[in-house]
Amino acid sequence: MLLDIFHQGLLFFPFLLGPFLSYEVSGIPDLTVEGSYVLAVVIFASLINQSIPVGVALTIGVLGAGLAGVFVGVLQTKGSITPLLAGVLTLFLLQSGNLIILGKPYVSLMHLLSGDKAREMIFLSSVSLILVSFIVFILKSRFGLYLTCLKSHSKQLRKLGINYDVIRIGILTISNLIVGLAGVMAVHCYGYASTQMGQGQAIVSIGLVVIASEIAHFLKRNHIRPSALLSLGSLFGVNITYFGLTASLFRCGVDPLYLKLFVGAVFVFM
Repeated sequence: MLLDIFHQGLLFFPFLLGPFLSYEVSGIPDLTVEGSYVLAVVIFASLINQSIPVGVALTIGVLGAGLAGVFVGVLQTKGSITPLLAGVLTLFLLQSGNLIILGKPYVSLMHLLSGDKAREMIFLSSVSLILVSFIVFILKSRFGLYLTCLKSHSKQLRKLGINYDVIRIGILTISNLIVGLAGVMAVHCYGYASTQMGQGQAIVSIGLVVIASEIAHFLKRNHIRPSALLSLGSLFGVNITYFGLTASLFRCGVDPLYLKLFVGAVFVFM
């Protein structure tokens, strides 16, 4: 059971890193991640079914998710549409687009399964470590400073002559690229692709990011030095706790229909 919990947590953790960058660091509630996740899934699956090499299919799938981030960024900056509305609009468009690309709601890709969970765990852990290192590098750079300014000092950015639109589009692109990678990894580990794979994950991910943020602030108040690693470590811990909670509810015989109700109640009272 513990192995399965960590496997699920490692598979979902890259998805969380997208909303962490866009929402927690930059203050942009981006619901597009739910659609860009599936976009990467369906592009990857469609190309694999056409005998395209896995590496090429992965790259194109992730880039497709990144383009969704560019699109929603342009809607927010050039179209002057609020982040939530831009995300909902993009997600609405992608629901039809994803089904058109895949051609049907479900495609089996069982030949991609390795059958070796230990090997998958090592691979997922390596990807997570690389992504965490990448994010820490970004946050310590000048670009990272601009990202944090997006959340509460956007006017100062404009006064300094920094291209606010480029920074905003850039972080949404990076966020969706990471989420797209999570989608491709999910297809590889599950052995199938479905247009319903990302359903509800945007809300869950933002909820987990908010809880992790509160934990990081609590540790900060208790004289623990704040850092990007502390925030990301809190996020990973909350992620594993979430999957541990859902697994425990299943083992207790809770009907899957009530699963999100129980988990939501826990989020409210935490």
